[in-house]
Amino acid sequence: MRWLKLLLIPALLYGQVASAQSAIVRLLLSGGGGYPAGQTFAFDANVIGSLSTNIAGSTGVAADGDTVGTWRDLTANNFNLAAAADDTTRPIYHVSGGKAYVSFASASSTVLIRSASSGLWQNTNGYFTVCFSLRAPSIATNAVVLGEGSSSAANPIIKFLTANSTTASTASVNYRTDGGTVIQTPVGVVQANALDATWRVVCMINKGNGTQGNIDGVQGTYLTWSSGYSSAITTNRFTMGAITNNGTLVSYADVDISAIRGWPRVLSPSELNRVLTLMKAAHP
Repeated sequence: MRWLKLLLIPALLYGQVASAQSAIVRLLLSGGGGYPAGQTFAFDANVIGSLSTNIAGSTGVAADGDTVGTWRDLTANNFNLAAAADDTTRPIYHVSGGKAYVSFASASSTVLIRSASSGLWQNTNGYFTVCFSLRAPSIATNAVVLGEGSSSAANPIIKFLTANSTTASTASVNYRTDGGTVIQTPVGVVQANALDATWRVVCMINKGNGTQGNIDGVQGTYLTWSSGYSSAITTNRFTMGAITNNGTLVSYADVDISAIRGWPRVLSPSELNRVLTLMKAAHP
């Protein structure tokens, strides 16, 4: 990632934060830089030009301990996230060993939001992959790392990665339709010991009728959904570090995130290995 940082320096020196994460950087990070092409969203804390201290995005993150008010998507989709307010609910940027991450804390209700759905569930017939570079030393049961909810209803739920409802360190997913039909609950063990104090690359691979986890290249048990895929999940709030339920932010997570990337398809074994290698090399 050092050569990517070098590409960002000229733009940052002239205060052109937006241009620093466009054009060549987007091309490299969305596929040309080694990652499989066609990402729905890509967030990487090591690309410092994608982070701003405030919601307006006018002040770039510069040092360890800075707040993160905006985290820009590195793909051409511009699926950028922002904090709820320019206050203590902003997560914090950190650097360890020259590698960066963003820290979320439930005690401060930190969260990043976009008032839209990514479409990752609705447009794929349930075939998609989401990979996380993270650690979660003190995550609580049912806390949500990444999800989608509704501003006006409790039922539509997409939890791409959530702590298991009985054993917090166990990674799970939770999908529920507008009408309340449970497609999968967080009780299902997708991957044990995924959320703890160790930095890991955790991928959730959804295959139309079930989910399979992968931690640092080790596959978990394929978990068949309790109900079949349904497109009737009309969410309008995409959240990192919590989830929106009936317009209220809940299930805040204590988690450190180096990167999150999503694809609207099941990655091939070779593609998945490439993602695991690249993301593992980038986190602390």
